[in-house]
Amino acid sequence: MKVVIAYNKPSNVDEWNALCKVNNNLLQSTFYDPVNAHYRQVPIYFECRIGQQLCAGVKIYTWEIGRFNKILGKISSSATQMGELILDTGLVAYALVQGKLIEALSSFLSEHGYVQYNSKGYYGDLRGLLQLGNSYKGTSFGVATINLKLSESELLENMHLNHYRSVKKAINSKCEFTKDVTFEDFYTLLQETYRIQNSSGPSKLFIKHLYKTLLKSGHVQLYGVKLDGQLLSVAMVTLFGNYGDYAFGGNITNKVGAGQLLHYSIMKDLKEMNFSTYSFGQVALEQDTANLKFSSGITTFKLRFGCFTVESGSYSYVLKPVKHQIYKTIIKIQNYGSKR
Repeated sequence: MKVVIAYNKPSNVDEWNALCKVNNNLLQSTFYDPVNAHYRQVPIYFECRIGQQLCAGVKIYTWEIGRFNKILGKISSSATQMGELILDTGLVAYALVQGKLIEALSSFLSEHGYVQYNSKGYYGDLRGLLQLGNSYKGTSFGVATINLKLSESELLENMHLNHYRSVKKAINSKCEFTKDVTFEDFYTLLQETYRIQNSSGPSKLFIKHLYKTLLKSGHVQLYGVKLDGQLLSVAMVTLFGNYGDYAFGGNITNKVGAGQLLHYSIMKDLKEMNFSTYSFGQVALEQDTANLKFSSGITTFKLRFGCFTVESGSYSYVLKPVKHQIYKTIIKIQNYGSKR
């Protein structure tokens, strides 16, 4: 088995995306590259091949600050793995692939002088993250998923009683599930959610770019629940392989169970399209008193749908400590000056 490095796109785009689809991994596919181009991130593909056949691989995104060209570029360069590696389990095992890819990646990062490397889990399998031997700063979290191979009645039965009652309440209140949601209506409710949380929330420019980009390739859907014509709850779900992933959502405060009905209805819609998994994304593995909103509130809401949780994490490695510290100092001084 050899590792081939391809810049900007894989050696064979269709072959790469086909393996991504088997792994239900949108982030590692080429379909996500135009999304990250928003932040000037450039993809580099590490392909494991047996002969000419692709058997595994990983994509990293590279970045360096551009405003001050070469000087800051040399001390700001970073490489990031977003989403787990892809693998043909019928051909190779994780252990063998990990070793080969870590060796190739380490050589690449060293040869090109990268200052920082990040490995970010998304789908929930730690074996799919390339972790280097250097000291690192990391966080652990869970990824909560629903098995859509269960029947609709089983999905309801697996819910916490409070969620089950909320779904029934929303139905009895004549709430309506809809896929006819505009981006502007979606973002209005997203903003409202973050306003209530006293948080600025994600950039509208990026969210709109993400939505429009994935809409072109058919990999995103907006959902909503409304009552008397008013949207109460919305969600953006990415679609790839057999995997539906809850990316963003928003709500207007209500007491009719709109949020619970929304997600239960999304599950049913995905089942009808033969998806096997619905992911709620990140949840806390334990309570964090410094962030109870997420570790208790949001996590509890998600898990009460009857989720199965897989451990994942996000790790950051400083490869060039001196350059990294110089860059941080320059940015700190620059930010201080801009506030004066």
